[in-house]
Amino acid sequence: GDQAFKQMTDVLRTSLVFDNFDALYQCFGVIEQLAKADASIAGGILRVKDRYNPAKMPFGYRDMLINIYCPGSNVVCEIQLHHLLFYNYKKISHKMYKKARLFEDVETGENRAYKFADTEIRSAVGNKVYQLKNDETDEED
Repeated sequence: GDQAFKQMTDVLRTSLVFDNFDALYQCFGVIEQLAKADASIAGGILRVKDRYNPAKMPFGYRDMLINIYCPGSNVVCEIQLHHLLFYNYKKISHKMYKKARLFEDVETGENRAYKFADTEIRSAVGNKVYQLKNDETDEED
């Protein structure tokens, strides 16, 4: 509707990439402290999506998304904290996510594509890792 723009949270965003989880979570702690201490950031941190430790997310890209107001404004911005291991696969992960989400069962929350892959394909694939092509590592957003 006419108010949909109020739900936009990533028009202004930045990404920080870490090679270890300790540094990533320390960065979150610093952002949290600064957001609480800076009076020009109304409300501190508005939302955190920690997709490294999700309650329910059987597959997909992992990152941490932090929404705060830009200092001195009512514009919501997003700070993305990435681990290098996942960040290198971001482009291909997003392509697979866009396809897999088409198979989500709204009533149960189950993803039929993931369930099929897990029960029917995993035994054949085993521990093989997808090998990226050069163009799959380029950032697209």
